[in-house]
Amino acid sequence: MNTYKFEDHTEYKAENFIEGVFINPVLPEGFIDYEIEINRWENYHWEGTPYIKSRRSRTPDSTYYEYKNRVKNTADTIPEDEFNSIKEKWEQQYPEGICYGVYCLDGNASGKPTWWGDFATIAEAVECANNGPEWRRRPRK
Repeated sequence: MNTYKFEDHTEYKAENFIEGVFINPVLPEGFIDYEIEINRWENYHWEGTPYIKSRRSRTPDSTYYEYKNRVKNTADTIPEDEFNSIKEKWEQQYPEGICYGVYCLDGNASGKPTWWGDFATIAEAVECANNGPEWRRRPRK
């Protein structure tokens, strides 16, 4: 984790900072899960600031056997063919095995960050963060 310092003396921790976009930043507590107060100092700087959170896969399991062992004490299991279908779709959509999600506290999600999209490469995610999501750039009819 790196620390990034800015002219206004604020500091942020993140894995990286590419073209003005934080990659996997350390966010204020409750930032994603709860409706937050914009006027709190630590949240104020995030208003209108897109960031990227990466994740390796939707499931930590590489095989159905691993999945079954992990969830054996719960009722939330899916059939093997469904597991394999989900895994195959993930691998097709994200060939490097990483999904880069772009989020922004932009006022569209009731005090929570808005999901702007998921991307297969960091370059695509940074482009979205810097130019806005595709759905925002389309002309209104």
